[in-house]
Amino acid sequence: MNIMLNFNGIHYFTLSLLWCVINVSMAQVSANILKDGDKFILSVVNTKEYGDVVDSIQTVMPLSTVQIDILDIPPNAGFVLFQAHSHIYNITLSYSVVLMPHTYVNGTNLGLVGMMDSSSGSATFFLRNSNMFEVPVLIASQVYGKDAPIPGGCNMEFPVEVSPFLVVKYNSKVVVADSQPASCDETEFVSYDLYRTYLPEKDFTSTTYFTALRNMMSVDNITMKAKKVTAVKAGPPLRRVYSAYPGTASVHSVIATLGFESAAYVPAITYACDPATDSCEVLTDFNYLENDYNYWVVYICLMLSVPLLLIPFNQKANIISCAVLGAYAVIIPIDHYIGSNLKYIIVNIIRRATSLEFKSAIIAPPYQLRDLILTLVWAGLVGMGYVVQWQQQLGKPPFPPPPWQVRGERFRRNRFPQTTATERTPLLIDARIPWSSTGDDNVFDSPPSTSNWQSFLRKLQPAAPANPMINHPQTA
Repeated sequence: MNIMLNFNGIHYFTLSLLWCVINVSMAQVSANILKDGDKFILSVVNTKEYGDVVDSIQTVMPLSTVQIDILDIPPNAGFVLFQAHSHIYNITLSYSVVLMPHTYVNGTNLGLVGMMDSSSGSATFFLRNSNMFEVPVLIASQVYGKDAPIPGGCNMEFPVEVSPFLVVKYNSKVVVADSQPASCDETEFVSYDLYRTYLPEKDFTSTTYFTALRNMMSVDNITMKAKKVTAVKAGPPLRRVYSAYPGTASVHSVIATLGFESAAYVPAITYACDPATDSCEVLTDFNYLENDYNYWVVYICLMLSVPLLLIPFNQKANIISCAVLGAYAVIIPIDHYIGSNLKYIIVNIIRRATSLEFKSAIIAPPYQLRDLILTLVWAGLVGMGYVVQWQQQLGKPPFPPPPWQVRGERFRRNRFPQTTATERTPLLIDARIPWSSTGDDNVFDSPPSTSNWQSFLRKLQPAAPANPMINHPQTA
């Protein structure tokens, strides 16, 4: 009886524990889903210093408008930067529930600034999903001090008065990233640093997308995990033109610095293509080369210098060039289908020749695992091709005539025999080497022949009898 009671107790305890786990899981799932009219609270009470990020990933239901409240903002804060990021599909971020001109922005990487005063300890924004399906959204907030520059605070072009976000556009050749100056009252004292990093090639998952954005939100993370972009000589100082690498996402951000205070703009990501429509299947940063004349002179000089340096080694140079180009032709189709970037060795040159705006593009292609593997395959094919061709050419003239030319010359000689003497006519044209000898000596034996039928007939002939006149060892 006691054993039965203990068993029933254990069974009841197990079921209760399982029921609690299911309820907690369902509560967590429901907590990550935002419906129309819901309010979501994002508290910054646990942040240790200005610029720290508080974020959360929520799923916004179709045709829904959600209120986002940022609470526990310190009384001495200057402004709060709120940002919302969606993967692939556009969302809308606004100051009010009703969309009014110059109070909202639409896109995938959005941000708005809420100015603070000593009496307010909160800020409210509204997030709208106008799609017919649910969209996962990364929402984040950062609080900055009163001395920090306000990202996009001196906006003159974007639709919102204070625009802390980047506008990224692309075509098949270039990616253009634009942002607006910070803090209008002190614009001349603000310095800007632009940064960029890449996502793994052909990785269109939302997990990788949101992780990359989290790594580009704070000033410390940006400087540690991204690469600083060089300044440009001409054009707007906050505009950068990059070479496009469709299918490899690039993350862009800006850091504005005023004195000892810095603030980060809202990061932006582009794949240089549209994953939703399956359009992604397909010497850097030298300002001196932005001039077309300089670029093409350097390119032609480099192109001509290689054959000039290899002229003394014509046979080896021919083998090396064939091996390098042949191996590159082998890996290019593989490069296209796995989504690496070695093809842009040629594509970027074509872009420079055909696109006027490409001359100011920053060419810094991502070099990741797939590129490394293809580079090793390329090097292996080059080495193997060189060894095979070198072995085949051992003992032969450096440039033997091609087989089709040899066959054509032989055909012409047989078809049209010469009737007049030339410098190539043999002196003893009527002399013939006997095919076989019937004498007792082997002076006029026929030379060895590679003809199969001649070898067969020679084997059928009887051996010549021994000549008694030939000296033999004397026997006692």
